[in-house]
Amino acid sequence: MRGDYGALAKRAAELENAGEELRRQLSLTQQTARGLDAEKAELASEIVGARSEIANLESQLAQEAANARALSEANQILVDHANSADKRIVELQSDAAQAREKLLLVENDKRSLQTALD
Repeated sequence: MRGDYGALAKRAAELENAGEELRRQLSLTQQTARGLDAEKAELASEIVGARSEIANLESQLAQEAANARALSEANQILVDHANSADKRIVELQSDAAQAREKLLLVENDKRSLQTALD
């Protein structure tokens, strides 16, 4: 009986030690789980912030794209005006050259008439 009692006491001590070890492991696991939950919450918060920043950047990108289109359209209008102005300049230069030619002819005619009168 003493042998059985000693074996049972030894077995009880082993189980008590195993239980203590399991409690320590459980405590460490619970601490790790709490730490992971805290990290998960922090990451979730960072994700929300990142999504908000992405939405802001997408909005800015859309605005900048709209501004770029508006500037492109305004630039095209200015190019069209410049082309029209260049054509008008060529027309006016041609008209001025024709007027100079007519003036030279009139001056030549005037000189001829003046010479004929003298």
